Amino acid sequence: DGQTLFDSASGVCVPPHRRAIGYVFQEDRLFPHKTVQGNIEYGRRRQGHSPALAELSDVLDLAELLERFPAGLSGGERQRVALARALAAGPQLLLMDEPLVSVDEAARLRILTYLREVYDRWHVPFVYVSHTLSEVLYLTEAAWQMAGGCITRTADPRDLVAESSAELGPILNIFSGVVAERREHTGYAMVRCGDQLLKAPDAGLQVGQTLTVALPARDLMLSLGKPEGISARNSFAGSITRLQQNGRALWVTVESAGNGFVVELTEDAGQELGLQTGMEVHVVVKAHSIRVSSKKETVHE
Repeated sequence: DGQTLFDSASGVCVPPHRRAIGYVFQEDRLFPHKTVQGNIEYGRRRQGHSPALAELSDVLDLAELLERFPAGLSGGERQRVALARALAAGPQLLLMDEPLVSVDEAARLRILTYLREVYDRWHVPFVYVSHTLSEVLYLTEAAWQMAGGCITRTADPRDLVAESSAELGPILNIFSGVVAERREHTGYAMVRCGDQLLKAPDAGLQVGQTLTVALPARDLMLSLGKPEGISARNSFAGSITRLQQNGRALWVTVESAGNGFVVELTEDAGQELGLQTGMEVHVVVKAHSIRVSSKKETVHE
């Protein structure tokens, strides 16, 4: 909001307790002797204007956990409590230092959905530190590359990671979705991601339920024409908007129905298909390659 917190050249250094920054650590750092509610209310003691406990509990699904102690929570639940505690202080900025590094993949997908909801509800900007490519691509609008303690470049996240010399892990295409239909006799559900309908495994889903949907880039296939006579349950048309080389892999970004899918191919496959930006293609994905994760976690006794 135009306020300088630190500037060594002009000698500006706002004391940390006046910076209104909420901090979420790699580890949850919860007080073990306080309940979930006690941990959240501790954050509120420092700021009078902040979200109400009921609102935080609703957005982060904490109502059933308020009387529990941290030792009885899962890793994902503890990180949600840590996020609620930071928000309870009414921050103008959230600094999140690899907050999902200590949770498993299923919990990571769930919490990413919560983070998007937190931003949509309170519009608190995040500075999000991560070495996980999928988190960066899902959450960020801009990414900064740092070297030697200095920002060396800012750009679209996909451009930065494609040009990075670092070894990068597998890409997950991550989207927010809603269950549009259940087909119990087939074991599948139809999940709407924006304007796209995907057939995904139905693991006790409910119509209207909010999900995080993940599609591994390595499991997606491209076809130059409309696929026929194949076993894959999902096929949708799109246009190639970006081709990026990453080592011996080729990342192909396909825009379809408002979503951007990254497809990872081998370099020779891209050459044989003669792929170019602007080309119309079909993305093909097996239903069982799609991972879905609902917001709510199992409450551990």
